[in-house]
Amino acid sequence: MISWLQTTFQKHIKVVLGILLIAVIVPFVFTIGAAPGIGQGDRKVKSIELFGRPFSSEVDRETFFADAQVSYYLTSGQPYYDSNQIQMHAFSRGASLQIAERLGIPAPTGDQVTDYIRTLPAFAGQDGTFDADAYARFRDDIAGNPEISQARIARVLAQDWRISQIGKLLGGPGYVLRNEVEQGLARADTRWSVATATLDVSTVPAPAAPDEAELKAWFDANAARYRIPERAKVSFVRFSAERYADRVSPTDDEIVRYFEQNKARYTPPAPTVAEGEPPPPPAEVTLGDVRERVVQDVVAARSRTLAEKAAADFAYMLFDEKIAPGSEPFQAVVSGAGLRLESPQPFAAGQVPPGTGWTPQISSEAFRLNERRPVSDPLTAGNDAFVVFFEERIPASDADFFAVRDRVLADVTANKRNEAVTARGRELTSTIAAAVKSGTSFVEAAKAAGLETNQWEDFSLRDLPEDIDYGVLGRLEELPVAEVSPMAVQGNRGVITIVISRKAPEISAETAAFEEARTAMMQQGAMMTSQGLLGQIVRDELDRSGLARGSE
Repeated sequence: MISWLQTTFQKHIKVVLGILLIAVIVPFVFTIGAAPGIGQGDRKVKSIELFGRPFSSEVDRETFFADAQVSYYLTSGQPYYDSNQIQMHAFSRGASLQIAERLGIPAPTGDQVTDYIRTLPAFAGQDGTFDADAYARFRDDIAGNPEISQARIARVLAQDWRISQIGKLLGGPGYVLRNEVEQGLARADTRWSVATATLDVSTVPAPAAPDEAELKAWFDANAARYRIPERAKVSFVRFSAERYADRVSPTDDEIVRYFEQNKARYTPPAPTVAEGEPPPPPAEVTLGDVRERVVQDVVAARSRTLAEKAAADFAYMLFDEKIAPGSEPFQAVVSGAGLRLESPQPFAAGQVPPGTGWTPQISSEAFRLNERRPVSDPLTAGNDAFVVFFEERIPASDADFFAVRDRVLADVTANKRNEAVTARGRELTSTIAAAVKSGTSFVEAAKAAGLETNQWEDFSLRDLPEDIDYGVLGRLEELPVAEVSPMAVQGNRGVITIVISRKAPEISAETAAFEEARTAMMQQGAMMTSQGLLGQIVRDELDRSGLARGSE
């Protein structure tokens, strides 16, 4: 079996990871700041290292993140992910590799790689262990992709094996106290019986509308809530991909290569089949069937790249020629480049100016500009690239009552509504509690008050009822047995709860369950320690290299 696995893996490694290129083709959003940034003279010449490896060129960065994508898939078994997950995995992986090299962890032998492959979630069956049939099915269902080299797979596997060897060193033994294990077991195995009564808060009568005196009094008491925050005033130029589309003439080879790399994008979804019926074979799609779509996609991708390059060249030109935003030479180069200077509304931190087409990330970068750094790096959203220019910072100020009256009215109305719901909750709780004290069951008292009821008997956190109200679970341990709780508002419901019974388990340190729980908690503690250390190492390295946002 081992030799079969090793031989098969080597023969079909491109097929196994063909699906990864589906995600690789989607433009990767590199969300850390491009450093050192406009306004610093070494933008094009500075050599950057990240975790002891070159990170200056596009090839360096592509290798760094592409290896991480392969690694993420193998170690998680999940082919679909977002750029933030890959970025986090890439940085953590880079830090781990650097530690492995400093500790002198050697490269694995062939047998060690084979054993490691057997542990990878990408090739696990239903029971979580290696399943040769699952691997074979997976291999046969995925189209091969020439863009994934066997050398890359071998490198990633060897690196990930080395990373796996330092996990215990970083996390340590994961110390846990006996009483922590006892508390964990008690929480998991305590048996509960619980009932709830639910009020539809929309049935609570609406309070009277506030008058002007109430509004003004509220505004005066909560002036800080309506204070106008500090805002940034900026302008920007937009480089639209459409502007560069006529410059793109893809060759037949490019079209074929793009189609092969993204074939799944053009394959029609499988038809719905009746339950129990075998799925039909995957639909075959040829380039001839979808050539027009492929050409459009190639042109769009290349046009976006050209727009981003034009934005980068423009930003660097301003720095290189020392052209200040707002100056006459600046106006001249903007006009000469056929660009239009746009001026959005001043905006506060966390806001996206309407009509800009920006993402929150672009808005955040624009807000960080100042007199010392008045020109942004190229920023992209959709099919557009932007270069943003600082104009001024508008200080925070007090709001005028009449300018924010609508907000005040909404807040006062909501507050009065909440007060009315709270008052109704107190009334119901008091009524039900009195009935329970006199001998009536909680459910009967709640129904008599016109509320909907639910009851769950003899369950633990290990075997929760399917219809359990998860909003109740977080309150269980704080509620005394047989006492009616205050009403808690959960969305459009007000929930009153009673713990009918609580039966704590007997816990002995001599049982297998205790040892199993202790081991699991130690492993969890070690993992958290390891992740915390790696997180700090990553933050320090990004700060050191100047790649963290705001590093100036």
